[in-house]
Amino acid sequence: MSGVVMSRLAPAKINLFLHITGRRANGYHDLESLFVFADFGDEILIEEGEGLELDVKGPFAGSLVNSSDNLVLLAAQMLAETSGKDSYSARITLIKNLPVSAGIGGGSSDAAATLLALNQFWDLGKSKNDLAEMAPDLGADVPACIYGKASFVSGIGENVTPLEDFPELAILMVNPGTGLSTAQVFKSLRESDLEFSPVKGMPQNLCGSTQMEVRNWLESETRNDLQPAATSMAPEIGAVLETLELMPGCLMARMSGSGPTCFALFDIFEDAIGARSLLNSRASWWVQEALVS
Repeated sequence: MSGVVMSRLAPAKINLFLHITGRRANGYHDLESLFVFADFGDEILIEEGEGLELDVKGPFAGSLVNSSDNLVLLAAQMLAETSGKDSYSARITLIKNLPVSAGIGGGSSDAAATLLALNQFWDLGKSKNDLAEMAPDLGADVPACIYGKASFVSGIGENVTPLEDFPELAILMVNPGTGLSTAQVFKSLRESDLEFSPVKGMPQNLCGSTQMEVRNWLESETRNDLQPAATSMAPEIGAVLETLELMPGCLMARMSGSGPTCFALFDIFEDAIGARSLLNSRASWWVQEALVS
């Protein structure tokens, strides 16, 4: 790829918690969540091209189709159109390192990284706030992915409050190899008897906290309301969580987003690496350690 002009990481997004706080008349659910972003993810490569072109490569490329409804291509088209021209060109390569339909924001993060990279490539001069304002049309998680830092998210994802001085956390992400439809998980949730409740203690108060203070608060005050519904649809999630809880150094384990990817928090990064080594024998499981903030 000698013609590559720039590259940008599209980091995995982890929901440290996810509370469902209500349901709107249109069927959408209000939520509160704490997003953090890993130092591992997909990669967006930009080079000169004719028109807007997309190529998908990487270990999970086979899970995607190079089609006109790919979020990367839709993001590029939206940015070109809202910038007053439809003649912007670029060849975009998506290196797909993250599992698809995994609850770690792969598509949303890819779209956000595309907007950020092309804004620079085309010298548009738009701020992150400008890009975040247009991003909801691509998906509820895309605005938070534009900021790419620990953020408190509410509403249906459109309200994003980046958190300053949030501690770096060591995690291990594990996906059992089963894709889950977010829509189907929410459908299962609607059929349950879940009582809506907001988070106790606003995450903004965690700014400047230690890793231990964050973990203690997460364990005592938060949960993932989608976890029971997702686990009923994919029992492998329960097996992953039980396995993670037994890993040396694991402080807590939980599902991210609508699943099926789960994560474990560790005091030190070396423990996450050690846990990954122990789990590498699980041939059907995708396992990746990371630092998140």
